[in-house]
Amino acid sequence: MIDLLPIYYLINMIQFRLLYRLLPLLLIACSSPHTAFSPSQSTPLSSPVPSPASPWQVVQRKQTFIVDNSPIRALIVHPDQPTVLIGTFDGNLAYWNFREMKPLYEKQEANGIEAIAVTPTYQTFFTGDTDGNIKQWDTQTGRLLRTYEGHRVVVSALSISPDGKILASASWDKTLKLWDIASGKLIRTLRDHDNQVTSVAFNKNGKILASSDYGGALRLWNVQNGKLHRVFAGHLFPISKIAFSPNDQFLASASHDGTIKLWDPVSGQVVRTLSGHSEAVTDITFSPDGKLLVSASRQNETVQFWHISTGMPLNSVKGNAVVAMSFSPDGRLFLIGDGNGKVQVWEP
Repeated sequence: MIDLLPIYYLINMIQFRLLYRLLPLLLIACSSPHTAFSPSQSTPLSSPVPSPASPWQVVQRKQTFIVDNSPIRALIVHPDQPTVLIGTFDGNLAYWNFREMKPLYEKQEANGIEAIAVTPTYQTFFTGDTDGNIKQWDTQTGRLLRTYEGHRVVVSALSISPDGKILASASWDKTLKLWDIASGKLIRTLRDHDNQVTSVAFNKNGKILASSDYGGALRLWNVQNGKLHRVFAGHLFPISKIAFSPNDQFLASASHDGTIKLWDPVSGQVVRTLSGHSEAVTDITFSPDGKLLVSASRQNETVQFWHISTGMPLNSVKGNAVVAMSFSPDGRLFLIGDGNGKVQVWEP
């Protein structure tokens, strides 16, 4: 199966190309004349803050295993076991033991898998595919439990509320849907995005849902009543991924403009902009302790570690066309899924 997503992105990016060339000039023009900015880091140069020590300043690749030859689109590490759930663009759903370097089970789905979300107990998980389907699975056996139907096209992202009761799904049909996990019934559909919805995330208490789209819009929703709570403006290019920090201090957004923005979810203001990738940022994730943010660029094959407290880059590693990555819940391992169907396991 041909990976059509890069072609789709390329067509849309052509429309933004002129703006991309003018973006540095626009940023300079809009900046305060009294503040100097680094060309690679949008934090003031006047009072540099040394980065605190971190075990991830030096990393080593522990092992690599091949799932198949298809790009890995999603992966999640088990909290207590050396296992990882993996979904590929060709529809391979796999549950691997990365310590023993073998799959516990593999299933071939008819459609490409774009998203995976796991319940807090890790007993069941959900997949979203390129045909608009959402499926619920038993984690240990791989048995299909339920299919959720409602989206018309690609399910681009999934997120589960911290209490494990609600599943949020995002789609290229420009909608978000909230599902009751116990019954499998649709709670409501959220319709305010003008473009394909690219990412979705619950905050720590599950009362707020964040979503982003291909037009660069970032929205916050009230989960209880489904009403739009706030709209953030800051990215001129598509947003590929969003994530709340573990303590909800920040909401991070990764964009095709090559930057990551850290927002204050309460005020809606940009706290810091991280600029280091030369191409679109395709994935972001926070470390479990919230001290680090990791970002990936599919085009320039770079995975970058950042200090949250200073906004400074810490370390970087190479990864081929990365759009999926995950820390182990204890923060001791970091897994990267690449465009060649390989999973790399890194440790400090």
